[in-house]
Amino acid sequence: MNSLRQSIEEYLTMRRGLGFKLREAGATLPDFATFMERRRTSYITQALALAWAQQPTHVQPAYWASRLCHVRQFARYRSACDPRTQIPALGRTLT
Repeated sequence: MNSLRQSIEEYLTMRRGLGFKLREAGATLPDFATFMERRRTSYITQALALAWAQQPTHVQPAYWASRLCHVRQFARYRSACDPRTQIPALGRTLT
């Protein structure tokens, strides 16, 4: 099984190969991998995705929603090879 960081790189490469630019996701998902590595976990949970998405604390909730959206899309991809992956629910309150 690939590490979370390797899986993010594969995901970004695959999506870019399909024509998506992924500028924002390309910048934020590696940061998510670092967040997960610091917590020494290799699979995505809703709680961890929300904790990461709500950083930094001094920004508008729309920024948090964007970050959570990137993780949600990646989690869908990751869940195909890691059944422990939790896909963050839609409509989750970020405040």
